[in-house]
Amino acid sequence: MKDLVAKFPVMRLTKVDACGRPVYGQYSVAVTKNQASNSITTNSTETDATTVTDGDGRTITLFPASNEYESLSSEIVNNGLDTAIQYLLTGMEPYGGLANPKGIAIKRDTPDTYFAFEGWLRTPSADVCDNPLATEAYMYCLIPFIKRGSLGDLSLGPDPLQTTFTGLATQKNNRWGGGPYPVQYDENGDAIRLDVDLSKSEDAIIIETAFAPPKEINGLYPLLDPDTTPLTSIEVATVGEAESPTTITVDKATEYNNPIVLQIGDNMNAFKYYKKVPAAGVQYTFDIAGKYTIRATNNNGLTFVETQVTIPKKS
Repeated sequence: MKDLVAKFPVMRLTKVDACGRPVYGQYSVAVTKNQASNSITTNSTETDATTVTDGDGRTITLFPASNEYESLSSEIVNNGLDTAIQYLLTGMEPYGGLANPKGIAIKRDTPDTYFAFEGWLRTPSADVCDNPLATEAYMYCLIPFIKRGSLGDLSLGPDPLQTTFTGLATQKNNRWGGGPYPVQYDENGDAIRLDVDLSKSEDAIIIETAFAPPKEINGLYPLLDPDTTPLTSIEVATVGEAESPTTITVDKATEYNNPIVLQIGDNMNAFKYYKKVPAAGVQYTFDIAGKYTIRATNNNGLTFVETQVTIPKKS
């Protein structure tokens, strides 16, 4: 066994099913910058050589000794109270439930759950400035199919809370393919998923990319189907005052029956998930008056539509 110990400045976890397929839905993604360490162990099976002695006393090797790769296992240490990370790493739903988490909960009889791991490390020696959208180069690590682990050491103080998750193990035959997210740029500078699909036998890949990692998210984030036909437009139908609803429609106020995520500018924590958008639109309430950019995606940020709105002060 050989260990690789790393601290990824950004870590994204994505819920997958028992076959390794991404699970689309409201509570499938977590992004954190609070990872303290990630120990990845390569597990292999070693066999001795099989030999026989012939009639002349010579030793003949029938089967040579071998050292065959079997799987990866991992131990992750995370800082802080992060209910989303604990849920995806252990399958333990938070205290208060997924829709209204109030803290971590340690539970018995947790069902088997699975997730994918992505981590980013800066590689400052690389030159990516030929792409006008790129600012830095990153080493991108993907482990697409991991079975949930268990809660290990829990340190409550006097330093900040630190949680250890153990027993995380890769599974065979992932179905990640190109993945659900943009992680690279193509030759035209457009955001794309992995340009080569993972094979079922690939337990992990490490590549260099100029595509920046996602921003940290508080809590769980939705996962959308990346193969959905992109939205074509977003419009503000009616403008509400601060603390009052503003009505938003998509695709020229037609009924839209796929999930979307609305977010305000680049703030991934100011988002709202909608399972569908009726022709009359959906409502979003701005707490403070001002000028805002409203963005919508139905494919995890592969494409966005956006518009601007000015919210008046509450009268």
